[in-house]
This record gives sequence, C-alpha cells and structure tokens, in this order.
Amino acid sequence: MHDPVRELLAANIKQYRQALGQSQIQLAEKADISTSLLASIETCKKFPSSVTLNKLCDALNVKVHQLFQPIDKKTDEAIKYYLKYGTLRDQIQEDILKVLQDRFGNFLTDKQ
Repeated sequence: MHDPVRELLAANIKQYRQALGQSQIQLAEKADISTSLLASIETCKKFPSSVTLNKLCDALNVKVHQLFQPIDKKTDEAIKYYLKYGTLRDQIQEDILKVLQDRFGNFLTDKQ
C-alpha cells in the first residue's frame, strides 16, 4: 500500500543521515536503536514510535516537524552545507537562507 507520509519520513531520515555523512550503523548507535529498525524505517517497512522518532530527531539534530516536510534540491544543498559548516554565510545566498527560515522556522537560530 502506498503511504506518502511513511515514504516522506523514510526519505527525509535517510537524506538527513546522509547529509551528516553517517551510515545507518552510526545513526542507529547515536539514536540508541537497532540498525535493523533504522533500515526498516528507511525502507518504509516500519513506522517509528514516538519514542524512536524523538531519538532519531535528537541524533539528527532536527525537529520532528522537519522530518515530515518535503525537501527540495535547493533546500537539501543548503541543509548539507549548514550541517557540515554550521553557517550559511559566505557560501549560500540570502534567498536560500530565506527559504530555510520560512520552511524550518527557528531551526537555524537554534543552532547558532
């Protein structure tokens, strides 16, 4: 059965994990969940409990709502840069910053 919410969540977890340069094993250890559970979530076989979802958010350094929002290519590039360098200045233009602030609200100011 096609479940767009589950598919979006799975894709976003994988995308944030990859943006951090982490393997499934590394993220699972950081989130204190099994690697098989993470793999099942990322392949849409299982939907995480609220406890697991919160653990994943903590390990990925994101808010829960961010995992349920579509990530476009421009936003994805900005997220990868921001997570790697901790800033958007110097590299990313003001319009990307505005898109991120509109989409993620206080996420950027929380990290600074």
